[in-house]
Amino acid sequence: MENITAIAVIIGIVNGVSLLESPKITSFVKYLIALALGLLFGVIHLFGLTIETGIIVGLASSGLYKVSQNVGGK
Repeated sequence: MENITAIAVIIGIVNGVSLLESPKITSFVKYLIALALGLLFGVIHLFGLTIETGIIVGLASSGLYKVSQNVGGK
């Protein structure tokens, strides 16, 4: 359950950053932000994550966001 919360937080942060109008943030930068946040959460053991699970959560949140965009027709 904590991993799901961490994924939701990362998606929310990346979505908030993508709302910035300047500079234009590419998909790769969003991916790197999600990965970095997952790693940071793991390093500081936020949501009970380890470094390894933090990386996995960062990757999963990036993938989940992209899948939801495609399913939503965006």
